Amino acid sequence: MLSIMRKSMRTIIMVILLLVIIMSLVFSQETKNDELNIKSVSIKTSAQCDLCKDRIEKNLSKQKGILNVNLIVETAMCEVKYDSTLTSPDDIRKEITFIGYDADELKANKRAYSKLPKCCKKPEDR
Repeated sequence: MLSIMRKSMRTIIMVILLLVIIMSLVFSQETKNDELNIKSVSIKTSAQCDLCKDRIEKNLSKQKGILNVNLIVETAMCEVKYDSTLTSPDDIRKEITFIGYDADELKANKRAYSKLPKCCKKPEDR
């Protein structure tokens, strides 16, 4: 009777250990996949001032898949970290144009651009 209980306990312990090992491997793989999906893109914008920076960073940060946004006003470059399973550089560029700014070769949405404050418009449009 004692021998049967020991075998049962060993079996239970082995099953638990096996499950722990399998779960560790599964979670480890998910983390690696998540890291592979994180991408970065640099986009040239028509941003002019700190108000532009705030507007672009705030609006982009709300978008699905956007992890981090940093616009450098002096160069008008927008650095974006994103999840490539949820968005793409083209989607990000389009969103910037909907906010009212040029994004690389894409021109700003005219209606959104017209609503920008004077300081946020291109010098030739002020």
